[in-house]
This record gives sequence, C-alpha cells and structure tokens, in this order.
Amino acid sequence: MGYYEGQNIYTRTFKVAANTTILKGTFVKLDSNGNVVPAGEGEAAIGVALEDYSPTGGSAPYVWPNRTGVAVRLIGTALVEAGEPLTPGARVASDVNGKAKVAGTGEAVLGVALKGAAAGEFVEVLLK
Repeated sequence: MGYYEGQNIYTRTFKVAANTTILKGTFVKLDSNGNVVPAGEGEAAIGVALEDYSPTGGSAPYVWPNRTGVAVRLIGTALVEAGEPLTPGARVASDVNGKAKVAGTGEAVLGVALKGAAAGEFVEVLLK
C-alpha cells in the first residue's frame, strides 16, 4: 500500500517562492506574490503540501529539481506531521515549522485531528 495522502476534495499546484524549501505534510500559506511558503507559528494557511520541494533539487527526498511548483491540498483531509502530541478531535494550528500543534488562543485553527499522534508522526487532519 502506498502513502495515503488523505481524502482529496480539492488539490492545486502552486508556484513556490524563490529559495524556499517545502516539506510534505506541512501547512503552507501564500506570500504577497501569490507563491507558496511555509506557514509559521499560529498563522493562517491555505492547505497542506503533498510533496517535498527544494529550490536546488538536492538529494532524496527532494525530487524534480527543474520544477517550480508543489501540490497543495486545499479542501478535504490531509496527512500533517505533528509537531507535538495530538489527541483525536484536537483543533490544530501551525507551529513555527508548519507542523500541526494544538491551537492556542488567537491562533488560526487550520483543522481537526481525526486521530491521535505523537510528535513526528503523521496525523490525518480535516482541513477547515
């Protein structure tokens, strides 16, 4: 069985900002030019990156060094890397690295964890 990416309702490819690395399973947002960048601590995000992206190509897991875009799940569920332990039903936000954490006061709620996960594990999140 391959890597399960969650339930796709709407996925779209976005151009990645110059000199930016994107990691699969992290929250992303748009910069002022409409390019994808990692979401920061408590920030609003447009969705979850479904693949790794490096501006230099690098080595595995970075692939296709000549491409300029990355697929982003906008609506549905997506597997997000947990930045801290999560419980089922937890309202999640982005941590400083774009990973899922329990949403705090005043932080953008990006979704709901559908099961529990330890830090570093991937958890299915129903995106809001």
